[in-house]
Order: sequence, then C-alpha cells, then structure tokens
Amino acid sequence: MITIHLKPSFHKFSTIVLRDNEIVCEIRQRFQDLTEFEKKEVLTASQDLKLKELKEFNQKAKKEHWLEKSEIPKEVSEQKARINELIKNIIDKPIKDDRIILDGIQVECVLHEPEMPPQLIEFHSPEDGTREIEIIKSLFVMLNQSFTSEPVVNYLELVQGYFGMGQQWRITNEDPLTMRLFGSLSIYEKEGIIELFNSLESNKVLILDLRNLDGMGTTFHECFQELMGRMEAVYWLVSENELLLRHLDEIGVSNTYVFKDMDVILEKMKNRN
Repeated sequence: MITIHLKPSFHKFSTIVLRDNEIVCEIRQRFQDLTEFEKKEVLTASQDLKLKELKEFNQKAKKEHWLEKSEIPKEVSEQKARINELIKNIIDKPIKDDRIILDGIQVECVLHEPEMPPQLIEFHSPEDGTREIEIIKSLFVMLNQSFTSEPVVNYLELVQGYFGMGQQWRITNEDPLTMRLFGSLSIYEKEGIIELFNSLESNKVLILDLRNLDGMGTTFHECFQELMGRMEAVYWLVSENELLLRHLDEIGVSNTYVFKDMDVILEKMKNRN
C-alpha cells in the first residue's frame, strides 16, 4: 500500500491511498496548528480566545472534506508499480535538495510493505527531470483516469498547476463552443493562451467557464479584450470569486454577460437566435 499526502500552500490538503486495485482520494481543509498554545501552561485572555477560535476552525474543517474511492483502470494500473519503484529508489539513493522554497506544494509518500516498518520520503515542488516529478506524473495519470466527480476534478485541476503539469485550459464542448480555464494563470501561460484564443473561429459565440480559475495576472486583460473584440459574444461562467470578478470589471466585461449558472447562459443564447 502507498499513501501520498499533498499539501499545497494555498489550497486544501489531500491524501491519496493506493491499495491493490483501488485508489482513494480524500480532500480536506488545512487544520490550524495549535502547538504554540497547547505547550503553554498558562494562557493570556487574548491567547485563550485565539485558541478557541482555532479549535472551532478545526472542528468545522473536520466536517468539510470529500472522500471518494475508485477502481484503478487497467490501462493505468502499471503506474502504481512505477510509483513504488521510484519511492524505493529514492530511499536507497537519496539526493539532497538545497533549494529554498517558500510556497508551492509539499509531498509525503509512505510505502507500506508486509513485515516492514513504513518507509517515508518527503519532497517539495519537484523539478523536471527528477524522480520526484516522475512520481507525481504517474500519480496524476491514475487520478485523472480514476475520478470524474466535480469536487475531485476541480481539486486536481488546481493542484496540477503547482507542479507545472499540462495546460490549464481545455475545450469542453464544441456546440456551444465552451472553453474551461482553471488553476492560476501566470506569465508562463500567456503565450499559450494567445495561441489558443487565436485558434478560435472569429464571429462565433463563446462560453468561458472560469469556475475553477483561481487567479491571473493583469497581463491577461489585453488577451481577453482582443478575444471579446473578434467574437460575436462571450459569456462568462463564474463562481463566488471576488478577485476574479474584479478582473472581469477591469477587462470591461458587461455584467449582462456574466453568470453563475450554465443553464441560464444556454437560455440566453437560445433567445439570441
């Protein structure tokens, strides 16, 4: 059995368990660390109040989690053996990582074998060409093939961005033309976004699904403005993300084209015809 803990700096934590032909994914809120307060024999009134707040947060976090199990598809089952092999190789021949990393994502992998103590490896935001990133690539091949539910898919889209894996956009429907953007767009994605937008046929109606878009730099504003200028209409499907809504306002998106429900957009498009 293999247990993998993913600990992004700005998102929920998750635990993935690979057991025989089953994969389990648990997503949960990050718990607040109480150590600083619990090791004190006497707390001030303000410290006692803060401790109570943190305990309440942790109690709520315990209830806000998602757990899903799935059978590992046969076509990706070899990835589990690959992860096992890589973990053992890192344990046998460790390489010191001298990088200083403040954000990103921390990973813990625990290998459980019969009649042996658990074997642990830890790494942070692995780089291309390392054994650690190969573990992550194999893991996400399995995850992406095993789960289709919205909470898990949304989480996987966001976390993959931490590893710089894959594009952070995809066409989800051809009629009506629907494009989904997710994760956090940085300057490194700008060239790809421009190429993607330029590939779209002009004077057509487009739905931009931004419900899982975490954020973007203002450098993308001009990209969206140019896109709006050559499409017949662009509808924006969003969630309760105040930062993203401010971006849309700065881009110059009219509120009459911003919605939180796909069915409402489809009804609006029907009335255009």
